[in-house]
Amino acid sequence: MLAGIVIVNVLACTAQPVALPPTPTATATVLPTPTATASPTPVVTDEQLAQQALIEFFDRLHRGDYAAAVELFGGSYESIIAYVPNVDPADYPALLQGMCNIHQCLKVKQIVSSLQWRDDYFLIGVQLEDPEGGVFTFGPCCGASLEEFPPRSVFEYLVMKRADQTFVVIGLPPYVP
Repeated sequence: MLAGIVIVNVLACTAQPVALPPTPTATATVLPTPTATASPTPVVTDEQLAQQALIEFFDRLHRGDYAAAVELFGGSYESIIAYVPNVDPADYPALLQGMCNIHQCLKVKQIVSSLQWRDDYFLIGVQLEDPEGGVFTFGPCCGASLEEFPPRSVFEYLVMKRADQTFVVIGLPPYVP
C-alpha cells in the first residue's frame, strides 16, 4: 500500500512529495452460505395414483387418443366387441373408438368418493363433465319414470394396481341408449 507518491512538477522541474489520502480498502462482508433445506418430497399414495389413472383414461378417450387410452384400460374388450362387431377384435384402439361412438366418453369433472376396496383395487366415484361444462346426468331412461329410474350423476369405477405398479381402469363410460 502506498502512503504517498512523488509527483514531478514538470514546469518547475522540482520534485515535491505530495501526500495522497489513504487508499480505501475493500472490505467484503461475508454472508453466511445459505443451506439448502430439502423440502419434503410429497408422497403420492396409491389412491392418488389410481385417481390420476382414472382421470387420464377419461381424458384420453375424450381427446380421441385411443391408442394411449388402451394403456390405462384393464377391463374386458368382450363387451366392447359386442357393441362394435365390425371392428377387428385385436385392434384395441379402434374398439375404444367404436365404443366412444355410442358411450359417453366425457372428461372427469370431479372425484366425489374414493376408497380402497382391496390391496390393489380402488372404487372411485366421479362426476363427468357434459359438453356445456356442467355435470353429466343420466336418466330416466327408456320410458321409465323418475321413481323407476332416478337421475344419476355419480359413476363408480374400479381401478386396479397391476403387478408392475401401474394402474388401469376396469369399466366403461356410461352408455346412453
